Amino acid sequence: MALLRKHGQDDLLRDWAERNNLAADEPGVPADEDLARRYAEITQIPPAKRQVPTADLLIQAARQHRLDAVLALLPKLPMPTYAGMSSHDRPFAAFSALRIVTTGIDHETW
Repeated sequence: MALLRKHGQDDLLRDWAERNNLAADEPGVPADEDLARRYAEITQIPPAKRQVPTADLLIQAARQHRLDAVLALLPKLPMPTYAGMSSHDRPFAAFSALRIVTTGIDHETW
């Protein structure tokens, strides 16, 4: 469904969903407004608890191909510590965003 929407085939998307008894994934709030609203919510969270919501917002921005938002959010994530890297650290989030933007999914290809 995301590919049909991405390439402007909304009518084809609705036909396909109807034939397969599915609901077409209709966007509600425009993507830019949703990203801005979620970012404003994150700024209200104490700094020590922002890592996970920021990483999640970064992945959402990547799914919407908003590279400007991805690049703005990356510096807000910490670098890995001596204890190792988590899925919410900057390098991991950067690779996830890169895979989503280039392939559409966040899975290793090898």
